[in-house]
Amino acid sequence: MKLKLISILSLCLLFVSAVTGCSPASDFNSQLSKITKPYQFSMFNWEVGAITGTIKQSISGPDVTVNDTQTVLDYFADIRNNRQPSAVRTDETEKIIELQIRSVLNQEGITNPFAGRLSFLKFHFPPVDFTLSKPPFILVISPRDKIQETKSVMLEQNLTTKQMEAIETAADKLGVSALVVEIGGLGVTFPTFVNYETSLHYAINAATEEWLHQYLAFTPLGSRYVLDLLGISTNYDIVTMNETVASMTADEIGGMVYDKYYAAIDPENQPTNSNGSGSAPAFDFNAAMRQIRVNVDTMLAAGQIDQAEAYMNQQRDYLQTQGYDIRKLNQAYFAFNGSYAEGPTSVNPIGAQIVGIRAAAPSLAKFLNEISRVTSTSGLNYLPGNQ
Repeated sequence: MKLKLISILSLCLLFVSAVTGCSPASDFNSQLSKITKPYQFSMFNWEVGAITGTIKQSISGPDVTVNDTQTVLDYFADIRNNRQPSAVRTDETEKIIELQIRSVLNQEGITNPFAGRLSFLKFHFPPVDFTLSKPPFILVISPRDKIQETKSVMLEQNLTTKQMEAIETAADKLGVSALVVEIGGLGVTFPTFVNYETSLHYAINAATEEWLHQYLAFTPLGSRYVLDLLGISTNYDIVTMNETVASMTADEIGGMVYDKYYAAIDPENQPTNSNGSGSAPAFDFNAAMRQIRVNVDTMLAAGQIDQAEAYMNQQRDYLQTQGYDIRKLNQAYFAFNGSYAEGPTSVNPIGAQIVGIRAAAPSLAKFLNEISRVTSTSGLNYLPGNQ
C-alpha cells in the first residue's frame, strides 16, 4: 500500500505540472484558453476523487483472482447490450484485468523501469491501475501549413457534438487546424483512464498501453516525452517514438493476456475485417489513409493549404461512402493519429525501424530495456535490427 501511495503522489505532481505549465502563456495560448476554459477537464478535482477511491480499494478492494474471467465477460456483455454495469462489477473487472496484466508482465520479466540496472528490484512500478470510465476529450492543435501536433488541451468528458464543433470553429479562427478527439485511454492520470464503451480485447490493450506510458516516463526516452508535454523541449520525433513503442509493446502484451485468459471463451472472439464482417475487405482503409496523408503532405509542402483542406473534405465524404464515419479530416486529425508511426495515417519511417529492432530483440523485456534508453532518432541506428 505504501508503494502505491508514493507512486500516486509522484505521478500526480508530475502530471499536474504538465497541465499548469511553467512559462507565461503566449497570445495564442491566451486566446485559446478563453475558448476552452468553459469546457476544460479539471485534473486536480479528478485526481482528488481518484486517489481517495484508490486508497479505499487498497484497504478493502474486491477479492478477485486472475481466473475470475466470467465476471469480466459479464461486464463486456453488459456494455454490448447497452446495459450499465454495476459499480461492483466494474471494480471487479478492473482489478481482474490488472492482475492478469501483471501476471503476463511477470512472465515476460517486465516489472519496473529500474530493474534492468538493479536486478534485485522486482516489484511493479508504476502500479498497474486503471479505471473503466469515459476519458476526457482532447483538443488537438496543428498548424495549417504542416502536419504537427503543437498543442493539446484536455476537455470535459461529456461534450456534445455541437460543443465540439463550436470549440473547433473558434480555434480555427486563430489560424490553426483544430480537432476535438474522443480517445480510448489516457495515461497522464493515476489511475489511468480506459474508455468503458469498448471491447474486451481493446480494453486490455489500452490499459496496458497507458501503463507503459507511465513506465516509460521514468526512462530516458519517456522523460524526453515529459519535457515535450511540459513545453520545455518540444520534439515530435520523441513523441512518435514514445507512442509507437508503447502501442507496439501493449499490443504484444495485451495479445498475450487475451490469449491466455479469454481467446477460447470470449463470444466476441470472431475474425473480422475493419468493417466488422467476416468476409474479405473490399476496401483497404489503411492504404487509402496512407495515400491521403502522402497527398496532403505534398500539397502542404507546395504551399497549397486551401487545396489540401478541400481535398481532405472530399476524401472524408468518400470514406463515408465506404462505411468509415470520420467526423472531421484535417491537419490536426493526421497530427494526432500520425504520432503512432506504425499506424495507417503515418508516413514516418520510425515505425519500420522500431519493428526491426523488436524483431531482433531476444525478448520483449530486452527490447523495452534497450529502446527506452534511446533519446533521439539517431540513437535507433545503434540498436540491433536497425541496419
